[in-house]
Amino acid sequence: VVLSSRVAGYFHADCQQRRRSLDERDIDMLVAFAEGFAYAYERSALRDRLRALRSEMRRASGTLVAVADGTVDATIALSAPGVRERHVELAELLTRREMEVVRLLAAGKTNAAIAEQLVVTVGTVKSHVKHILHKLGAQNRAEAVSLYARCR
Repeated sequence: VVLSSRVAGYFHADCQQRRRSLDERDIDMLVAFAEGFAYAYERSALRDRLRALRSEMRRASGTLVAVADGTVDATIALSAPGVRERHVELAELLTRREMEVVRLLAAGKTNAAIAEQLVVTVGTVKSHVKHILHKLGAQNRAEAVSLYARCR
């Protein structure tokens, strides 16, 4: 799987069940699948980034309008956004599944318990947690849960 000219992963294929070797058609199908998978993954990552940028632009433009109207002092506008604004950003930053995972983290669930409840592997939960931490700019699970709790 190639993302932005970098190898991001590999697919393995064999035909042991059918007791035959891979032929050229099999290889072509695997290449087509890998290219499609890479495209879908990259598109999803770009969509998430675009959502985050849109949210930040909305917040920034709202702040600029408030400063221009004189309803907010410029020094206050430069401070950290309010809890309500963070809630909107959190809902727009995370996917529906990531919101489920962070909710379960906040409930004190382990990766294994989350995996069992969501019917996914522990590795998938770890991947979701990694994405949540990255998107929220959190250093660890506790910080991510804290941000989630403040936004509820």
